[in-house]
Amino acid sequence: MKGSYARTIKRPIVGLFAISLGLLLVSQAIMAFYAWNLFERGTLPSLDRKAITVAISVQAEIVHALDIGIPYDDLVGMEELFSQVLDATQGLAFVALTSPAGEVLHIHGVDRKLLGSMLIESSKVALTRFNEAVETDPSTHIVRQSFDKVPDSITQLAFTDTAIALAHNGQALGVLHVAVDQSFIQDRISEIRLDIGTVLLTSILIALEFLLFVVTLSLLGPARMIGSLLNNIASGDFRHVILAKYREELGCVIERLTTIVNNINASYVEVVNLANKARASTRSAAVVAQIDEILVKIRECGSFPSAGGVTSYRQPRVINIRMLTFLFMFAELLSRPFLPLYVRELVTPLPGISENILIGLPISAFMLMVALSMPIAGGWAGRVGYVKAYTTGAILATIGLLGTGLAFNLWDLILWRSLSGIGYATMFMACQGFTIDNTDEQDRTQGIASFVGAIMLAEICAPAIGGILADRVGYTMVFVFAAVVAMSSSLLAVRIIRFRTSASPYQNCRLRAADFGQLLHNFRFVILILFAAIPTKMLLTGYLIYLVPVYLIELGSSLSEIGRAVMIYGICTMALGPLFARIADRFHCHGLMVGLGGLISGAGLLPVMLWPGIDSVLLGVAAIGIGQAMSISPQLVLVSQVCHDLVQDRGHAIILGIFRLIERIGAALGPVLVGVLSAVYGFAYAMAISGAIAFIASLIFSVAFLALGLRSEDDLNDFPIMESSQ
Repeated sequence: MKGSYARTIKRPIVGLFAISLGLLLVSQAIMAFYAWNLFERGTLPSLDRKAITVAISVQAEIVHALDIGIPYDDLVGMEELFSQVLDATQGLAFVALTSPAGEVLHIHGVDRKLLGSMLIESSKVALTRFNEAVETDPSTHIVRQSFDKVPDSITQLAFTDTAIALAHNGQALGVLHVAVDQSFIQDRISEIRLDIGTVLLTSILIALEFLLFVVTLSLLGPARMIGSLLNNIASGDFRHVILAKYREELGCVIERLTTIVNNINASYVEVVNLANKARASTRSAAVVAQIDEILVKIRECGSFPSAGGVTSYRQPRVINIRMLTFLFMFAELLSRPFLPLYVRELVTPLPGISENILIGLPISAFMLMVALSMPIAGGWAGRVGYVKAYTTGAILATIGLLGTGLAFNLWDLILWRSLSGIGYATMFMACQGFTIDNTDEQDRTQGIASFVGAIMLAEICAPAIGGILADRVGYTMVFVFAAVVAMSSSLLAVRIIRFRTSASPYQNCRLRAADFGQLLHNFRFVILILFAAIPTKMLLTGYLIYLVPVYLIELGSSLSEIGRAVMIYGICTMALGPLFARIADRFHCHGLMVGLGGLISGAGLLPVMLWPGIDSVLLGVAAIGIGQAMSISPQLVLVSQVCHDLVQDRGHAIILGIFRLIERIGAALGPVLVGVLSAVYGFAYAMAISGAIAFIASLIFSVAFLALGLRSEDDLNDFPIMESSQ
């Protein structure tokens, strides 16, 4: 019988969830298909209208020159005028001016030899329409003609020619040609298709997350508690009730069941009291024995609360914090695809300092403030409560994001990014503390997995959405949107987070200077932090956050494409992280996973030196994602193994807090390091050198741990270098 009621209640809710998800998928797919076709039908006419507008505008410029007395055959500066037109208008292949016979007189955008006789026919038709036209409106004698390729040429020049007769004082002098590049149209259609697909994927993931949150909070969570309570009642256990308040039908069911349990417990207490009175009023041993026998049989029939009273089932709490974690991570990661590009717009040259170094300073400032704030924010969140901590962090992050979007120069941008870093650290520690405080040994792993899953989901969705938005509404509006998301998360936190009376584990966690000294005397810990943790974090921030956006934009990628490239990292870590964690736990190969993950991350960046290009960059992003998926969880296990005695003495929170602090300081150094390397060697070589450094560091780590093993500090407890420094 155990669990049968829970399954009975859960089954229709799961079915409802599946139906809702199916409807969501179908509606999203229909909208994506509709948007896809709508854009494809509208792109070509839009570019045709743009070509007509350009042609009429250029025609007016030429007619003005003719009006002031410049002969048609002696027009000068046409190539410069055409160049300005092409620079100002995307999608045009070339602009040309021909004689009435179709001979090219002036052209810019393509070699005139490639065109040959291709413009003769459209020139004749345009002049014929002009001579036959009654109206003076130039748009009435416009000719369009498409060319799939240049005849007898290996060069593929596909274009649609818009030809308009050029006349002065009623006499046709020549023809103006404005050609739309068909490859540009196809590229735009392909890019929009990818954008639509990206939005479809991310919107489904986000909607699924919100659907899971609503269903769990409103239906599945209460249903589980009701099922557990029914199982207890059926088995005679009356020690638990549900004190949480819910509306409508669920609230009525919970109220009725709670009343039944309370009535049974009240009856039990009344029976016990009557039995005690009867025992006190009789002197017959036989009667007393009968009363005791009756009480024993009653207790055998069920379990009743002790003097402490009934206990209440907890409301589902981890799903609450998962949503809050996703929101603040989403707000911060929206700017990942373009942050260095935005910084570059605000940088003013400084004598003796490369622009590439200055670009990395706001990123490093954010990472440094995160590293320094987390130990303080963790203890403070435990003392003041998670609502206050989260909302304070959200307010700081909101101000920081708004300030970032409205920054005037590099230096106030550094200030705003630092403020965002403090807010980010505060929200992160509030969510992590809440997760630990509201789980026990049985469900803590599941709670942490849910917390990490929200982060990974934001890693996938936010960069892709941020890149698309930046491409269309600009950097500032993306930061404003991120600030709105951060502030909205604070309002949600006030509603769904509740205090607990038990003390938070952070309240008794106090960092001491001696803790750092003891850890730095641990030779294995130093190797782990110097040759595994710090290099991987430096690679993550230096490559993924800094180099990928600036190098891809240099290669001609759009912001949407950069967002999709960065998205690959989140997909790899989310898809492969749990798998690698299970493998490491099953075969006890945590050290191998850490070393192999670092080697893969570093090796993935080396090909860009030989084959610079977009494909090499994407390979590097995927390699870092795979490497991080392999090493993130095993690193934490290694810390516990190599610092076993200290963990037993000081607890996991202190030791892992110091480990996180040091590795995040390494993350702050990453953008500065790659900024220096790119200033000296260029972006491609900076990527390759960063990968080589990470590869060599991981190789040293692997050899060292292969020689030393994973024993906790014993024969090598003292680190000689640290001894000599003291």
